[in-house]
Amino acid sequence: FEPGIGNGRIAIPLVKLGYKLSGVDISEKMLKELSKRIAEEKINGLEYQVGDVSCLPFENLCFDATIATHLFYFVSDWRKACDEIARVTKGPVILLHTGMGQEISVLNDKYKFLCQKYGAIIPQIGASSTKEVVEYFKQKGYQVTFEDKWSWKKKVERDRAINYIEKRAYSFTGWANESIHAMAIKDLREENLVISEVEDMISLIVLDLNAGHST
Repeated sequence: FEPGIGNGRIAIPLVKLGYKLSGVDISEKMLKELSKRIAEEKINGLEYQVGDVSCLPFENLCFDATIATHLFYFVSDWRKACDEIARVTKGPVILLHTGMGQEISVLNDKYKFLCQKYGAIIPQIGASSTKEVVEYFKQKGYQVTFEDKWSWKKKVERDRAINYIEKRAYSFTGWANESIHAMAIKDLREENLVISEVEDMISLIVLDLNAGHST
């Protein structure tokens, strides 16, 4: 099961490896992209539907495992989402972080500061970190059975990273109207920020929910 399946970035490669997978996403736009990919790549074994991860339309313990990628940062009631995932999953829950792509964190933070300066407050929507999610599961008696991360330094072009923000590639940009967004981007481009390398990371955490179900 993949909550927040999106356009199938994670799901489709898994299905091609032979897994059967079901997913939900609250965005119909993303699911339309997924449907197009399924047709183009002739994918079998992948089911999906519109759904809210904090209120899943499935029976208890109906999935062997769940994989969640960058999910809980975008769910306001993320604790309820954790509860729902635990309810429908009889095996492990895998928390996956797939890297930063073209992001430069200092630019994202500066954009948010500039938006606030011009009157658009960008709130913290969901969990503040993966650690917070893991701690929630631990408090409920669940165990981390595997945890590892791989980090490295990489070069990201400053202008390219700003272009991603300008195109509203990240959900946090949706809180700024066109006028504020344009002013923030203009200021970002004029900032004398020297960025040579940034840290990137992939992480994998496996939570054993069986301990939670037995309590």
